[in-house]
Formats: sequence, C-alpha cells, structure tokens
Amino acid sequence: MPRRCPICGTYNSLGAIKCTHCQNSIEFISQEEQRSLKDLWVFGIIFLITAIASVAEFSLNIASSSLPGHGLGFGLTSILNGLNPTSISSSLSVTILIIEVISVLVLFVECVSFIYLRSSFTKLKKFDFNFSTPLTGTTLLIVGIIMAIIGLGAALAFIFPLLNSIGNSSATQTPFLPGSLGAILLGVFIGGIGLLLLVIGYIIGVLLGLHRLATKFEESFFDFALVLIIVSLLFTPTGLIAAVLVLLGTRRSQHRINDKALEEFMATP
Repeated sequence: MPRRCPICGTYNSLGAIKCTHCQNSIEFISQEEQRSLKDLWVFGIIFLITAIASVAEFSLNIASSSLPGHGLGFGLTSILNGLNPTSISSSLSVTILIIEVISVLVLFVECVSFIYLRSSFTKLKKFDFNFSTPLTGTTLLIVGIIMAIIGLGAALAFIFPLLNSIGNSSATQTPFLPGSLGAILLGVFIGGIGLLLLVIGYIIGVLLGLHRLATKFEESFFDFALVLIIVSLLFTPTGLIAAVLVLLGTRRSQHRINDKALEEFMATP
C-alpha cells in the first residue's frame, strides 16, 4: 500500500528509502518489523535476568576465592580456575556447587534468549538483508551451545570421578576404564566444535546484530551495549548495564516508530 511522505505529501511505495519527489529520507517500518522489536524486548528481559544471575555468580566466586585451592576469576577466567584438580577437589563445598548450578542455568536460559533474538532477526531480514549475517550467527550460536553442553558435559562426566580420586588412597581411587578415554576425547571434540561455533555465532550474531540494530533504528544504546558486552567477558558486572541498555534502546526505538507513524497519519488528508 502506498505511503505518503510527511514532508511533501508525495505517495511512495512500501519499502521506499527516499521520497521520489523531495528525496527526504524515509524508511517505512512495517508491522512485521515492529513485531521484531517485541521479540527483541523479550531477549532483553531474559538477558537482564541472566546478567543478574551472572553477577550473583561473580559475587559468589569472589566470596569463594578465600577457600583453599580456589582462585579468584573474572568472566571467562573464572572458568579456567575450575579446570584444575585442586579446584575440583574443593567442589564439595556448598558455595562451589551453587556456582556450578548457576552457570548451567544461565547457559540454558541464555540459549532461550538467543532464540528470541534469532526470531527478531528473522523478521527484520525480510525487509533488510543486512540482518542475514546476524541471523546466521544466532543459528550458529544456538547450535554451538547445544553441542558444547552435550560434548563437554559428557567429557566432564568421565573426568570428574578420576580427578576427585587424586590424592586419595589407592584403595579408594576410581578405576580408569579404557573406554573412558575414547568417550572423553569424543566429548572434548564435540564440545570444542560447539565452543568454536559459539564464539563465531556470538561475534556475528549478538555483537554484529546489535550494531545492525543501532544502524537500522538509529539508536546508539545498542552500540553502547555491544561495547559493554565485550567488556563483560572479562568483568562480568558490566553485562548488567549492557542488558539495561538493550532494553532502553528497544523501548526508544518503539517510541520513535510510534511517533513516526503518528506523523504520517497526521500528514494524511
């Protein structure tokens, strides 16, 4: 359906970038694109929840840093601290168990949030091909998370009993079965591919996607969130601010679209 330019009143086809008469920059926002912001809002809400959980995990990690054999880590470095035998041997403490449970829950919930982000990009791709790459990225991200959980989870299931027996008497040590090595290697291989897809998907799905959203809706909050998400990989609490910025950027974009629709309605005779 033709839409009227709010500046000169000329009717233009749906999807026009500039008015054919006055060359005023106009980009009509379809209902499908507006619905994409609703999916983006849900992503932002879940992102905020996981960010709060991550900050809680971050605080617990600081509190548990005083425990023997457990060092202090920030962001991704906290994962590395959990991969040494001395840290695993202290995993029976309630604090460490809580940290591990929160980590798993956050990962699952983040996967749900990426599904909504992918849904938003799917709708936007129909009108803006620039969202094709972020859409592919979110697909890789979701597949990568699933593969990482399955692969690394299976590997750790065989590794933990062996590492927990380190330091115990020979009578109480867990026997290492030959088939366990193959299961561990297979799990690490699948998990490694999953982590690679996860990293690639995160870069071109979440980070590039936020930048494309900032360009599409002319909203700088998305770019600010992008920077803070990168920082949160090393310093977890900044992810909470990034989640708030995503929500603010989405809300401001919705208001701007509504205001634009009102202007076009008022310009229509």
